[in-house]
Amino acid sequence: MSDQHFLYNFYSIHADDEIYYDGQKGYSQDNTISFIMPVVNREAVLMEQTVLAYFLKENGFRHLAIPVRNKENEWFTMWQDQSYMVLWTEQLKESDSLSPGEKLAYFHEIGTTYPYEPQKISSYGDWKQLWIYKLTMHEEKSLQDKENIPSSYRDFIIDLFPYLIGISENAIQYVNETNEEHRFHKGDQGTIAFQRYNEQLEEPILWTHELCYDHPARDIAEMLRGMFLQLSEEEEIIHFLKDYEAVRPLSIFSWRLIYARLIYPIHLFDALDRLYEQPQDEHFRTLQRLIENQEDYEYKLRQFFHYSGIDAKNLRIPMLNWL
Repeated sequence: MSDQHFLYNFYSIHADDEIYYDGQKGYSQDNTISFIMPVVNREAVLMEQTVLAYFLKENGFRHLAIPVRNKENEWFTMWQDQSYMVLWTEQLKESDSLSPGEKLAYFHEIGTTYPYEPQKISSYGDWKQLWIYKLTMHEEKSLQDKENIPSSYRDFIIDLFPYLIGISENAIQYVNETNEEHRFHKGDQGTIAFQRYNEQLEEPILWTHELCYDHPARDIAEMLRGMFLQLSEEEEIIHFLKDYEAVRPLSIFSWRLIYARLIYPIHLFDALDRLYEQPQDEHFRTLQRLIENQEDYEYKLRQFFHYSGIDAKNLRIPMLNWL
């Protein structure tokens, strides 16, 4: 059965022109686009993401590709021994005049009006435990999978781990102390966020499976991480933060959370995950480049409170002395 027959037989969708977007094959019909996606996450996770997606679509994010039910009124369809979902969007994102900082702030503002906290996809308040788990998992994985990783990769990873452990423990300690910070306000409530924010709000299509629920600092930190890694100019970084704060002012608690998340080497762990999953030279070179650029990343991290425009010393905000 072809994709077109699958869409028609199970969803009554007439698939016309074939298109590709973000590595995904889709089919257009009039002004709509349908994507057939294999189910890789747990169904409970996907359903919580689906509820968030419908909420966002009802609140103006019409370019979200949202799951739709099949003719049996079910979200998941078995086909060739694999479970699938169909994601559907009625239009691509229209251009607007908002800056990246403003876009993210307005997205968070809408997300805070979602009336419930999801159970499966919320990380709000759990960073310390999640970071400890990730570090422990990678330590174990580096030992358990050493036979599955080429020796040239393995030696590099082993040499890297003392640094990963040290900086991760610094981040864990910092976020632990930040959780005792009492200088917060209503802007610190949970919101709809992205698993890894990389300017998805600038893209023509938003994907349901990228949504999560967390503190707004998650997306701000991941945006800054990308800017640090892409060697963005200081003016661009400052402009992003000022534009965000013009819509949603940040508390001392938020600034500290952002700083903690930037300390934690998520970009290195993500690169390691890709290498473990697919031990290929391409992924190994990516990890090598990240390590080569880590000195510059740490330099930008030292400048973080300068970019923020706040006086960390007078506000009694602790900073890492060794950076």
